[in-house]
Parts: sequence; C-alpha cells; structure tokens
Amino acid sequence: MSTNIDNIIQTPYVICNQKMYGDLKEICSRSVKTELIINAVESGANPFGCTDYLNQKKDVRQTGSYVYEYVGTQALHTKTVLAGDTLSIVGSCNLDMRSVYLDTEMMLFIECKELNETLREHTEKLKLKSRQVAPDGTIIDGENYQIIEQSVGKRIFYGILRILIIPFRHLL
Repeated sequence: MSTNIDNIIQTPYVICNQKMYGDLKEICSRSVKTELIINAVESGANPFGCTDYLNQKKDVRQTGSYVYEYVGTQALHTKTVLAGDTLSIVGSCNLDMRSVYLDTEMMLFIECKELNETLREHTEKLKLKSRQVAPDGTIIDGENYQIIEQSVGKRIFYGILRILIIPFRHLL
C-alpha cells in the first residue's frame, strides 16, 4: 500500500464493537490518513445507525478517523474501501457488527489504479457536501455542505432512541 495515499471507507453508517474500533484505530495508526464517509444524522435513512452514531461519535473519532457526515438529496448506500492508490474493495458489507459477524456479505478486492482513481474522484465530490469531523473534534463544513435543521419531533425521537438502543446495539 502506498504510504502517501489516504484510506477512504464509505459506508452508510458505523456501528462498531470494541474489537472493530481497535482494528480501525490500528489502520489509522499505519496510514497517512483514514477517512470515513457516512450519512449525516440529519439526512440518514437508518434511524438506528444514526442514533448509534450519536451515542458513539467520540469512540469513532478516537480511532483517529476523519469522519465526513454527508448531506445530500438521498442517503448514501455505497460500501467501498479505498486503500493505497490501487486497491478498491467494493461490496455489500456495512461497517457494522451485524454485517461483519452475522449477515452473509460480500466484498470484492480489485487491484486497479484506474478504478481506484475514479472512486476517489467520486468521494471527493461527496466530501464537498459533507461536514468533516476531525479526530480532535474540529468541524469543517465542505464547500457545498448545506445545513439541515432537524425538527423538534426528530430531535425528541433520537433522544429517546439513544437510550432505548443501548442494550440492543449488538443487534443493529
């Protein structure tokens, strides 16, 4: 893997256990920079994934990952990992415990510089519509990021759900 190329993980949401956080932290420590592109809570289509992210945001940051919270007209559903300048991993596996340990998911490892470049160009466009949260908590809005205000009802819903999911998060 090239050491001057960032790792990029695109997944709709992140629901990790301590082992997965540890693995992500190790990846971050070996690379120049590791970026996660996920749906922002304001526009995410999975209320459980969004709620868990609200609960676990600090743990995600502590891995050393730079998180891009994407806001667009549609929620993202893509699952890719771009490692170095040639390796692209594409498939159906979310970065969550259910996909990793329970479901039957598939990822294809493709070594192709041109595909990797094309996917990186696409992720750069997504990052422009995202809010970047750095490991230290610093937030930078992308050039095309648009703030979406959550309704009072949605904030109350997430507030209640944040408590209710705690004993069941391993099933999410």
